[in-house]
Amino acid sequence: MVTGVVGALFAVLFLLSLWLLHSAPRPRESDQEFINFYASDERRKILAVGLYILPFSAVAFIWFIASLRQWVARGAHRGSQMIGTVQLLSGIAFITLALASAAASTIPAALVELGYDTVDADMARDFPLYGNALLLVFGVRMAAMFVMTTANIGRASGYMPRWFFVASIIVALVLFLSYSLTVWL
Repeated sequence: MVTGVVGALFAVLFLLSLWLLHSAPRPRESDQEFINFYASDERRKILAVGLYILPFSAVAFIWFIASLRQWVARGAHRGSQMIGTVQLLSGIAFITLALASAAASTIPAALVELGYDTVDADMARDFPLYGNALLLVFGVRMAAMFVMTTANIGRASGYMPRWFFVASIIVALVLFLSYSLTVWL
């Protein structure tokens, strides 16, 4: 029960964070669009992500990993300790990269909140692009490892039907092998 609740809470908060981060101007927008955006109160949406929503989703994800591992450990079938360790480490790497991504993406908004009069448009482009690279290049690969190892644990413990295991492996392979900088991947 706890596993499902914290897993769902993570998913909702994480998707909300991604949606709010997308309120920032796109890299191809004009310098004036960036300056206007960060001069307006819209920038506070981005700060809310970096300071509140994504860290809470990270807490939910950590609880999800812990409760999932506890649930499997109480089961009759013991899985590979190595796969369990890889699952734990890939989950921690994923959420750490997501937090670093959000931190990079919120830097321009934070600078304005801290009293800088205007934002340099190039910097306002570069930090969110760096954040996207952290999440979409590296974080997605760690998410793929997490999905793959969780699927293996679910199969070995008997908690996951075969069709769900196969679907999970396909999802993991798509995440691993895709070349996309779209945040919705």
